[in-house]
Amino acid sequence: MGRRKADTTRDNYKSQLRMVLLDLNMTVDEFVVFARDKVPFHKKMRRYFEDLPLAPLTRNLRISAVHSFLTFMDIEFDTSVIDADRSRTKQGIFTAEIPSQHRLSEIFEKAVIKEKVAMSLLAFCGLRPMLATHIQVKDIDCRINNGKVTFPRLPVRINVQHNYPGNKAKLEFFVFLIEEGAEYIKAWLENQEDISMDAEILGVHKRTIQYWITSAFHRCNFRQRAYVLRSYFDNGLSSLDSYKRAFYMGHTGDLTTRYTLRKQLSPESIDELRKEFKAKVEPRLTVRKVA
Repeated sequence: MGRRKADTTRDNYKSQLRMVLLDLNMTVDEFVVFARDKVPFHKKMRRYFEDLPLAPLTRNLRISAVHSFLTFMDIEFDTSVIDADRSRTKQGIFTAEIPSQHRLSEIFEKAVIKEKVAMSLLAFCGLRPMLATHIQVKDIDCRINNGKVTFPRLPVRINVQHNYPGNKAKLEFFVFLIEEGAEYIKAWLENQEDISMDAEILGVHKRTIQYWITSAFHRCNFRQRAYVLRSYFDNGLSSLDSYKRAFYMGHTGDLTTRYTLRKQLSPESIDELRKEFKAKVEPRLTVRKVA
């Protein structure tokens, strides 16, 4: 049993170390060279671990993995300087704080464009972080001409493919993105050198999206995980029927959801849903004009 446990720990440490290298965009050799430069390395790693959008148990495993590897390489790494929850408990739904429109408005005001796009995909159309990483330009109801992006209808429809990682229902569905979020995506895409319909909107790992969002949060002293934005979106749906809420949240839903929305809808039916979303949901989500 002891050998098996040691092998499991070693595999877990290797996996977590790979995640660190991926987040930092470094090779093992580059990481080792950087670690030998003690002061900037400790400063960088302290900020990295304090901003890491993971539950304490997972974050602490990652800290241990880095510490173990650097010890093996005979490099000192003082983890006591990291000001983060070192407990083994996870942040639960009862301790999470869902931002108000006013609070989220403050966060968006200080965010850079990539953070605004990432937050929009969670807060303004309810995507899970994993799903947000896989949404492609062709999934969005938009037109591109000479590097300019236009949206024929608002709110913008985003199709979610059944095989995308993060689609827990494993069913195709669509969401609407409010006008404010669409404008952030437009600005983001038009700043790219080339817009390919097959390209992912953000083109980064799920953890990078979470890191961007929590960085924007921490700038406003909002110490929560990125996932609270999906709860923010769910609150915005409160005026809709339960089967529509289940559909927009990407849940399997009951029989009403399946027979009413998980079928081939006519353009007229989709337009009716879009009008309802704009009238009842968008005012509860948008933060640009909140005083």
